[in-house]
Amino acid sequence: MRNSEPLSMRLRAMREDHDLTQKQVADVLSIQQQYYSSYEKGIYELPVRHLRTLARLYHCSVDYILGLTEFRHPINKLQEPFENAITVGILLSHSLSLNSQKRKLLLEYLDYLRAIQNKQ
Repeated sequence: MRNSEPLSMRLRAMREDHDLTQKQVADVLSIQQQYYSSYEKGIYELPVRHLRTLARLYHCSVDYILGLTEFRHPINKLQEPFENAITVGILLSHSLSLNSQKRKLLLEYLDYLRAIQNKQ
């Protein structure tokens, strides 16, 4: 999803990515399908109450829906265990504390590990 993409297009793309119809999403929002369709067409602004509901439905952050970030997961994912006592947030914090050269090495190593895993 690109940050420059209008909200109406993001709403449609997310719905389609989850194989949902407009009617199904409208039912979750407790509105009529025609009204939901107007959000996807950009006719009406999406109310905050619906934005929160859609974030829960799609298991993503509100910022992701709004195109403010490419990080799809909700912020509480940072609290999830990564390995042993290390959370995703701690891992991210450690990664961000590295200088540019070390970050590049870390990314190369991650690519290497993924390649090995994919061969298994």
